[in-house]
Amino acid sequence: MQMERIESRRLDCASPRRRAPLWIAVAAAVLMALAPARIPAQEEENPEEPTPMATPEMMMLPNVAIFPFPGYGTAPLVVGFIPQIHDIGNTEVVSYKWSFGNGQVATTPPLETFATYKDPGVYVASLTIVTADGRSATGFASVTVKAPGG
Repeated sequence: MQMERIESRRLDCASPRRRAPLWIAVAAAVLMALAPARIPAQEEENPEEPTPMATPEMMMLPNVAIFPFPGYGTAPLVVGFIPQIHDIGNTEVVSYKWSFGNGQVATTPPLETFATYKDPGVYVASLTIVTADGRSATGFASVTVKAPGG
């Protein structure tokens, strides 16, 4: 007898005449009333100038890598840094900031940049670039300087 009652309830739940609970209808009405008005797309306002994130290429950050040569040696050590910058959006780089890990900084464009390390230690050099559309990226490299005669 109980089995029949359970089966009949299942049939009632699956009945096409069953309606959604009232709270679902009320919630849908409230959401429709509170939905913001349509905001015009950026492309409609000024189709000639895309926003910084308008294309997939502009959503990608540039890549920066720096390669020290030599990356290891005896103090005083003069190290040349060769940068590799790749930007899928081909946007102009407007700012360069080198930090050599020993207190020296430079803002020169990176064809090849040199730094002198006078004290033994492990240093982390970095190059941060900023593109014309405001995207930035930083590359890092380590330099190990050992004591003379050691």
